[in-house]
Amino acid sequence: MSDGVSLDESGFKSVVSTFPTGITVVTTVRDGEPVGLTVSSFTSVSLNPPLVLFCIDRRSDSLVAFQIGTEVVINVLASDQSDIAHRFANDRMERFAPGVLEDSNGDSRGKLPTIDGVAATVAGTVVNEYDGGDHVIFLIGVEKAWCCDKEPLLYARSRIHVRPWSRWLEGE
Repeated sequence: MSDGVSLDESGFKSVVSTFPTGITVVTTVRDGEPVGLTVSSFTSVSLNPPLVLFCIDRRSDSLVAFQIGTEVVINVLASDQSDIAHRFANDRMERFAPGVLEDSNGDSRGKLPTIDGVAATVAGTVVNEYDGGDHVIFLIGVEKAWCCDKEPLLYARSRIHVRPWSRWLEGE
């Protein structure tokens, strides 16, 4: 084991990026318009009551769309959706291009933007927000969730990994 890295921003980012995570697109509606962004800081918090959290960088233009009481959909991207991850991470791309959203808008209220072909979907309401340094932490009360047999898209070492999850576990 090495002696470690410096605890500056770059060194710390190198360390935490070794932990693989899934990639989500969090969506909502603000002033009648869909809002969405790529988020890799998503995790479960509690089974009873069902709670999850996600974090948004304070510099994000989308931050104003999220506050306590906001209804959200967390779309867990599938391994074949790296293009969607890039689309919603890029401020200059049309995020809600034709073919991106489900035709049925399958969330529990039938009005929130839901990404088509995802590995899982979580719908709920922001119940609290917390200071997280350069990010805001949003706690979500889960109202409905779906999943399918698709492999999730992974993010580690500041890169998207499209290799299916099962191949990660098998060490391929």
